Amino acid sequence: MPPRPARRLAWIVTAAMFLTLGGFGVSAVNAPLAYAATSWYQHGYSSNTIGNATVALVTSASQTETAAATTLTTTISSSAGDLLLVVVAIPNTTVSLSSVTDSAGNLYQAGSSRNGTASQLLLRVAIHATAVTSVTANFSASTLAVMYVLELSGVNTATPQGTFGANNTSSASPSSTTAVSPNATGAVAIGLIQSPAAVTYSAAPSFTTGTTNNLATIESTGGGSTEDLMIGWDLPGSTATQIYSGTYSASNEWSAELVFFEPAGNTLDNTAGSNPRGTMGLTFTNGIQEVWETGYTVATQTVAAGTYTFTYWTTACSGTCTVTATLTFGYSTTATCNSITALTSWSASIVKGTSGGTTSTTTGSSATIPANSYLCWQIAVTATSGGGYSLEYDTSAFPTRIDTPTITAPEFGLALLGLALVVPLAARRRLRDWLPFQSRSATRP
Repeated sequence: MPPRPARRLAWIVTAAMFLTLGGFGVSAVNAPLAYAATSWYQHGYSSNTIGNATVALVTSASQTETAAATTLTTTISSSAGDLLLVVVAIPNTTVSLSSVTDSAGNLYQAGSSRNGTASQLLLRVAIHATAVTSVTANFSASTLAVMYVLELSGVNTATPQGTFGANNTSSASPSSTTAVSPNATGAVAIGLIQSPAAVTYSAAPSFTTGTTNNLATIESTGGGSTEDLMIGWDLPGSTATQIYSGTYSASNEWSAELVFFEPAGNTLDNTAGSNPRGTMGLTFTNGIQEVWETGYTVATQTVAAGTYTFTYWTTACSGTCTVTATLTFGYSTTATCNSITALTSWSASIVKGTSGGTTSTTTGSSATIPANSYLCWQIAVTATSGGGYSLEYDTSAFPTRIDTPTITAPEFGLALLGLALVVPLAARRRLRDWLPFQSRSATRP
């Protein structure tokens, strides 16, 4: 047995190593494989999956006009991966909003909207959008209109819009009327009030709770028509019910709405879904994309070379219906996977009416995921034809998932245990040489 000073020094050194590595997040006693499971299931938003990020208003821009036109363009500089919310108000019900386009080719989906007897309040949303410099509203005929574009960060990248309440009538008390609440405390409330008239407020619009942040009222006037639009936002920090309301100086027709946009969260993990069914509509033209991400960061990981397989369920479609999508599995430094570093990416046909359909690709070499990264799974539709159908996921009946090669983390436990055995012997020998006052046996052990 080593002399007592040698034993003490050896175990002090070893304990220090264990504590130091523990401070870096390494379990020296038991460092298991981090994520040996290779099935990553897609989830929609629910109280179990959202809330990892906090939604924020990044910037906003607006545009008005003095004469009817078939298009209305707003200039705005956005960042990649954020949500773009477009709000258009029209002082008639005869002209429709045909589409919303932008400088980057993002696809805008219809959000909740509200029409009055002589006006329209319309919302369009681009999920996980590519950065833009301008956004254009396209109309079925010339019309006067106003438009706001809001850039929101931290929004759920698969199912961003939560609950909403809306109303329309003629009075001096515009209000979203129906009290609604978000699913998570990190959600943002967007309030909207429009009127086909020049209005003034005797009491500015506000939310029931939280801090009201109203943007400037915008107004278009020309050709005998007028359209006013007011937008406010609130980060209530709770799930309490909300209403957005104000008071006009005089009675006018109005439409009002309050809509929540939910925060990003844990929508990709190793547990099969049991939440309400999630869907991704594949009925749109090229450009729709949605992203699912882990609600936590991972330590440094190694992904083995091998096969990635996407297993999916889709609804039926009459006639000839096809969808082609680019599938990407990778990682990002942001909770909403704003910029994804791809580990693999491939183009595939997503077949209609499929139960457990698969598409695969194979990599020839391993890859490393840096520490503090989020894992990301993106589906981007690049081509469609015929009628539409949907991707289904997040239930036991629709366990849509991406299966990857084995993902592992380095094991430090065995190396440290070996070190714990070696250090006492080495320390004993060194101390025998360094301590001249130490008694030495005539026979070296």
